[in-house]
Amino acid sequence: MKNFIWLVVGVAAGFVVAHEVNKTQQGKQFFSDLDAKAREFGEAMSDGYRQREAELRAALGDVDAPSAPSAMPYTAPSAQTTAPVAESSVDIEADDAAYDAAASDKAAASDDAK
Repeated sequence: MKNFIWLVVGVAAGFVVAHEVNKTQQGKQFFSDLDAKAREFGEAMSDGYRQREAELRAALGDVDAPSAPSAMPYTAPSAQTTAPVAESSVDIEADDAAYDAAASDKAAASDDAK
């Protein structure tokens, strides 16, 4: 419990110091640069993720995958498009079965080719 209190005190002190630093011109510039670098890092991570996902989909032969990383921008799900849990689990099971069938077909085709 003592460590938790010190953690909370440290976080609060950090916020106070950051707020005071942000009041200066140099502080505003520092936080502006920090924000730009954090956004750039986040964009690089998401681009890398999309590229790797496209590579994996191409390796699996998934034709429904977008060919360019920017072709599939992130959109937050809306409350209207969210399916109930029971339907979601059925859809996942159907997708798993379809994936397993496609993988076994692909393995059989590669065995036939040999």
